[in-house]
Amino acid sequence: MKHICITGASSGLGAALALAYAQAGSLLTLWARDETRLAATAEACKGKGAATAVVAADLRDHRAARETLAGLDDANPVDVVFLAAGVITGIPPGGNRESAEDAFRTMDVNALGSLNLAACLFERMCARGSGHLIFVSSIAGLYPLPNSPSYSASKIAVSYYARGLAAIGRRFGVRVSCVYPGYLETPMGRRLKALKPFALPPDKAADLIRSRLEKGKDRVVFPLAAALGVYFLHVLPKPLADRLALKAGYRVVPDRESNTYA
Repeated sequence: MKHICITGASSGLGAALALAYAQAGSLLTLWARDETRLAATAEACKGKGAATAVVAADLRDHRAARETLAGLDDANPVDVVFLAAGVITGIPPGGNRESAEDAFRTMDVNALGSLNLAACLFERMCARGSGHLIFVSSIAGLYPLPNSPSYSASKIAVSYYARGLAAIGRRFGVRVSCVYPGYLETPMGRRLKALKPFALPPDKAADLIRSRLEKGKDRVVFPLAAALGVYFLHVLPKPLADRLALKAGYRVVPDRESNTYA
């Protein structure tokens, strides 16, 4: 039975990935904090024939997360892991900067939370000579966006960590991939107040990710038009690129844990 672990599986892209991979003969370990929504995802996956297990835990408790993952891997070696858990903070509507508390939380969940689990599994996968780590970064990780600097930084960190691991993993039969989605029509995406060109529903994004990974692509960037727009910023003089990024950038409606400056 193929064991697939997905973090952030209670909603958004994580839940969509769970449904995209749910099928008979697979064991899905679904990880998130919201136990009620997690259970709903698990039931939907069972309806497609998959066996499921749930982990309702906070990735910011790094030691407990590693111990939990090690226990799961001991019981049923993990074949594939999607590190899709994430939060977004930034400059709120009517504000002028992101709070230090929000920035730290975003880095802790998006970057450290993913790196912590990846490091644990990577060592185990290398020892057995197989496995696939998939990091979920973002198009925001391709250029530092001034309206959500910590989110961009967290996604840049994830993508560079993935690239570093990939070079080592190839020597041991372990595959490492990184996904860079653009705007998604998810609860988190709806907190971004701006024009959101080429936004995709999460189920279509999940199907696209699965299709490209199965074709051997280890760098999955979409949609292409949005990615080209971000890449264009790199060739402009930096002052002009930053002005355009500010003008086109979004504001982030605070979530329940935000501590923002007005």
